[in-house]
Amino acid sequence: MFNLHHKTRIANDEGYFTLFKSTLPLFAPKMPAWFKKLMRSAGFFYGMRLALHSQSLNAAISGSKVLAKWAAFVTARAAANLERRSSSNGDLAVKPNRVLVAMMSVIGGSFLASQAIAGDKLKVAFVEFSQASGSSWVRANTESAKYLQEHVPDLEITRVESVADGPGVVPVINNLIAKGNKVIFANSYGYGTFIPEIAKKHPEVDFVVQMSDPKGPKNVASYYGKLEEVRYLEGVLAGKMTKTNIVGFSGAFPYSAVVSGVNAFALGVKSVNPNAKVVTNWVNSWYDPPKEKESADALLSAGADIIVNHLDSSATLQAAAARGKWGMTSNADWSFAAPQAFLSGSAWNWGPFYVKAVEAVKANKFESTRDLGDLKSGIVVLLPYGPMVTAEAKQAVEAAKQKIMSGELKVFAGPIEDNEGKLRVPAGTELSSEDAATKMNWLVAGVQGAVK
Repeated sequence: MFNLHHKTRIANDEGYFTLFKSTLPLFAPKMPAWFKKLMRSAGFFYGMRLALHSQSLNAAISGSKVLAKWAAFVTARAAANLERRSSSNGDLAVKPNRVLVAMMSVIGGSFLASQAIAGDKLKVAFVEFSQASGSSWVRANTESAKYLQEHVPDLEITRVESVADGPGVVPVINNLIAKGNKVIFANSYGYGTFIPEIAKKHPEVDFVVQMSDPKGPKNVASYYGKLEEVRYLEGVLAGKMTKTNIVGFSGAFPYSAVVSGVNAFALGVKSVNPNAKVVTNWVNSWYDPPKEKESADALLSAGADIIVNHLDSSATLQAAAARGKWGMTSNADWSFAAPQAFLSGSAWNWGPFYVKAVEAVKANKFESTRDLGDLKSGIVVLLPYGPMVTAEAKQAVEAAKQKIMSGELKVFAGPIEDNEGKLRVPAGTELSSEDAATKMNWLVAGVQGAVK
């Protein structure tokens, strides 16, 4: 996609020759050799400036041609001017003209050098629903934004936190656009409802929506990951470590992206411990530590000795630790919150994806795609084990991990029944990661709870 603001800048830059042609005084009797070399060098750097805006080799050539035309024009007119002046005034005008040539060389060279050096940085913005200090989801995004800054030069990154899901995100994004941001990462599930309409009004801006899958114009893409892969591994770990054969799963919302994780976790538990069951409930918030603690307490009271979450704080882990039980967390490493209770957890490593997306924008190759990173790519990660994890449990998890990464183990391969006995995925078929993350509205057999 060739952004309109790039086209405008190129048109303006190539128009500079017309300005020079109409306003530059004809002072020089002859263009010195050193001045011609200066013009050639300036043409190269000026071409590079154009290339920054167009990301094309043609622009570099165009910039050089602009300066070549200018130099040729000045040379020809100066020669003609000298001939006219010589015929009427002898050579009286030669010295003043040479002085002025030197002055114009300095002024012109300085102008062109400043134009080459002052290439605009690409402005990139991140919009987050909470603060990184509390939310592991936002913390993962923040760490990945730092990775982007370190790996892609000439970026100006802006982050806006605590923008709740809902229409309030619209003026925030419009303000970021007004400030010149050309790439906007909207990093919350609920933002996807509003991004397409904003994008239609701003084709010069590229939008990347995290987790959601909005249907919109060509300047909107989305991303998430195959979270079911690491959830399955967490299930294997829980199945091996539980002593009560009851494992609790505290979910944010009964959205497909969360439900699919619960189901993958339950399938992992069942693969190593058919006698264990998974009990689930919903907090109905991504980040609400008091409610998350209430959720965990209810699951612990139901007999669970391991609490897993798809939430943003460490409240469920701390609730488990307070009762001498274990837990697993999501999005980023929470082991420091209760190391004596931390078995492992899932984490996101978005940095490489951010780099890929921004490089695509800079190369005018941005596409309206849906990107799902996986274990093999390192986008989704199983965190290091806690000290209490047994060698047997580790071995089982690592074996499953290798099978998933090799493609031998498909998490949602049939047959799979739901918890009401209905066949959902027939034998010989497989539910794709995309369908699981966007359409799954049922719980697998072995899960106690409901999607509501």
